[in-house]
Amino acid sequence: MADKNDPFDPALEPAAGPGPSPTTASDAAREFVGYTAEKAKELKDNAVESVQHLRDAAAEATSDLRQAARKGADDLKAAAGNLAEEARSIAAREWEESREKAKHLFITTEDYIRANPTRAVLGAVGIGFLLGLLSRR
Repeated sequence: MADKNDPFDPALEPAAGPGPSPTTASDAAREFVGYTAEKAKELKDNAVESVQHLRDAAAEATSDLRQAARKGADDLKAAAGNLAEEARSIAAREWEESREKAKHLFITTEDYIRANPTRAVLGAVGIGFLLGLLSRR
């Protein structure tokens, strides 16, 4: 009994299609080799095309990622610069306010000493005496 999947069974040969039909086993083998070589080349070409497509997609994704990273770094740098400038401005303003307060305190103290020289001298002597006592211990 013949196997239904046997490629060499003459009863299972396909009807003659386009082109010459093989007349001998060697012609059939040559045709089969040519057909498989053609299919192998098609598969190889498809694989090469797929690999090239993947390479292009990876290169594009890498480029997009690099651009996004640069943009993020530039944005972060600009934000840091703005914060630094704002901190500099606040520090300068606070320094100026502190200078003005110290100047005002100095003038007020000087005016008090000029208005009350005896109290100022006695207060200075008292503070000196207390510091002297504390430094002995």
